[in-house]
Formats: sequence, C-alpha cells, structure tokens
Amino acid sequence: MANKITYGIKNVYYAIATETLDAQTGEWTVTYATPVAMLGARAISLTASNETVDFSADNNPKYFTQNIFSGYEGSLTMAIIGDDFRVDCLGEQTDNNGLVGQSLNDKPKPFALMFQFEGDAEETRHVLYRCIAGQPDVSSNTREETIEPNEEAIPLTVGGSVDTELVKWKCKKSDTTQYNAWFSNVYVPTL
Repeated sequence: MANKITYGIKNVYYAIATETLDAQTGEWTVTYATPVAMLGARAISLTASNETVDFSADNNPKYFTQNIFSGYEGSLTMAIIGDDFRVDCLGEQTDNNGLVGQSLNDKPKPFALMFQFEGDAEETRHVLYRCIAGQPDVSSNTREETIEPNEEAIPLTVGGSVDTELVKWKCKKSDTTQYNAWFSNVYVPTL
C-alpha cells in the first residue's frame, strides 16, 4: 500500500565518500565508509536546484525548452551536531587534548546522507549520494521560566555522485532485503 502522507525524520546517518580519479582513464571511482549514526534529527529541508534554458527560433520563444536539474540546496537541523560529524564532514580538527575546533583552512569532505521518513502506510528510507556541508551558525538564548532547547542547522549542497551522477535514491519497507540493510552501507543501484 502506498503512503498518502509522510512525516517525521529519524535514522540519520552519514558515510564519508572517497572520490578517486584514475589518471589513465579519467574516470572517477567513489567508495563510501561505514555509515555513522547522527542522533537528534529535527528536520531536513531541501529545495531542488533547477534552471530553465529557453531557446527562441522561428518566432517561437519556446522553440526549445530544457529544465536542468543540478541537485538540492537546504539544511539538516539537529538538536546538536556531534563532534564526529564536525571532524569527518566539516573538516574541523582535533588537538592533542582531544578538543575539537575549527580554522579558516578547514576543508569539508563529501559524504552520503541517509535518513528515514515515516508514512501512514510504510516508512521510506533515502540516500543522498554527494553532500557537502557548510558551517552552521552559532546561537543560544538565555534560560527563562522554561527551557527552550537550541537547534543547529547544517547548510547542505547536494549534487550528483562524481562517478554515477546519482543524486538521490529511496527504498520502501516492502523492499525487505534492501530496506533491512539500508543503514549498513550506502546502497548504489545497478542500472
């Protein structure tokens, strides 16, 4: 049975992508590390990056029209961004005392992002193949009569994998084999 609605986000994981260019063939190979769980997911919001190209000819302004999709832009909101993610994906550094900090020379690394949406009929798991994270803002408010927990939003740019150009894939709970193994490794379809 197909979902009529989806809601919620849980089971967020990231897997560092290692992109290797073969100097002889000019072809890229991407391998993914074992996925790492990120606890405290609050929201994900991604907007498709589309550009429309119009070409006029024969007195027709829409003689040729092409929509070019290049991925997504948006953010992943977490209760707290863990230090593992900061080091692995944002390129932040750990010093000799085990403290984590950032510098102007930090280089973010590409990663796959995996997550799950609930639905009225079944859960759906997703993977985004090539994410680059930006630095989150820093903010907090004073405590008043009640505690209002902070959130941290990770800016995300999502593009196609450099080897396959895949952007996003999904798996429903009814696809048992892939569904059960979804967070064990990054699923790459055979087309």
